[in-house]
Amino acid sequence: MSHWSGAHRSFPVEQYLKNGESLVRARRTFCTHFNIRRLSDGPSTQLIWSWVQRFRQEGTTLNRAPPGPSTSVATPERVSEVQNEIIRNPRKSIRKIAASTGIKKSTVQVILKKKLRLHPYKMQIVQGLNERDYPLREIFARTMLERFRTPTACPRTPTQLRLKWENLKKSARKRCANLRSSLNKTGGGKDYFPPDEVLDTVTALLGNTCQGFTVEFGGDANNTDLNLDMGEASVNIEEVVTMDKDANGESDGVCGGDVGQVLKEKQIIETPPPKHKNFFLTKASGSGGIVKRKHKMEEEKCKARILRENALTEYLIAKKKKIDLENEEKEITIVKLQLELENARLENLKLKADLGIN
Repeated sequence: MSHWSGAHRSFPVEQYLKNGESLVRARRTFCTHFNIRRLSDGPSTQLIWSWVQRFRQEGTTLNRAPPGPSTSVATPERVSEVQNEIIRNPRKSIRKIAASTGIKKSTVQVILKKKLRLHPYKMQIVQGLNERDYPLREIFARTMLERFRTPTACPRTPTQLRLKWENLKKSARKRCANLRSSLNKTGGGKDYFPPDEVLDTVTALLGNTCQGFTVEFGGDANNTDLNLDMGEASVNIEEVVTMDKDANGESDGVCGGDVGQVLKEKQIIETPPPKHKNFFLTKASGSGGIVKRKHKMEEEKCKARILRENALTEYLIAKKKKIDLENEEKEITIVKLQLELENARLENLKLKADLGIN
């Protein structure tokens, strides 16, 4: 035992004082009381003697607290203060929290990560799905479900098949990445990777994600190598998956079968043979792909900003023309009213002259 509690330490001290200050008897009594079969597994006589000396000097057998300040900078008051700032504004940065609370930035980071168990929310770019993608995904899932099934008494559940398919995808992508890194490294010779027919088949199915993204933002939603026309497919489960049999023709009885053997059999859907591409020599879809996507998004943002500014300019020009036309109509109306007023004055003067009124 590497750590002794207070009860373990006090018992041999008590037995040492009762048995005439004998360290050997105290050690044996300790092992008997705590069911320790070998004396070497219990405390040594030197350790028991140090406990006795500490008890006589300090009145306790426990270790003393280490020197130095015991309080941490992440006090409960500071933790509650930072928590209140996060509750008021979850989008507030660490620098602003440190400036508003007067706490160091490193202390705020410790409080957020270790005390409050919070982590930053990071935006991720994923494959966008359209309305036509959902039926294709469902058909593909049902196809793979039928392809991986075995004619046994305990077929695999959809959860098991989904987990197996995810593991196969991860293994295929990892193998492709290792092959690319082996081809790109310099010195030391090339690593040897034995052929794997199962992973090669999975790589041919994935295609896009292993060889580089061919759709926007990447993904394997649009798979051109797999024919999904279920109307013309002739399903024959016995030809798709076969059990491993011994020389007598008996099955090995393994539930679920071997996925490697499943992938080697005929496919459920009659599809043309996929075109094998040299995906090991293509550039890895890592930082380069992300940079290209960022540049593309920036270009789209700039284009949208330019279109918005042009539309706003056209709107303001049209509005100015409308206001100018309204002003011209008002000026014409004013001129007409002035002419009518002059005509009315002339008629008034004419009537006064006819009536002889000064």
